[in-house]
Amino acid sequence: MNTTGKIAIGVSLASSFLLAAWLLTGDRRVKTKDFVSKKTEGLRSSLKTDRIYTSELDGYYI
Repeated sequence: MNTTGKIAIGVSLASSFLLAAWLLTGDRRVKTKDFVSKKTEGLRSSLKTDRIYTSELDGYYI
């Protein structure tokens, strides 16, 4: 990896850490926690769908 790539990764990681630190301080911590928990529940409910599984043992041979 070249130097530019390493710098880009370093800057993106540093900015991510700063954003996380800002979101988790003070009054924003409670709001961030509520937001993440609501989105997680929505994701969980959308992933829990009834799926019909078919057996792969029933092959169609010619």
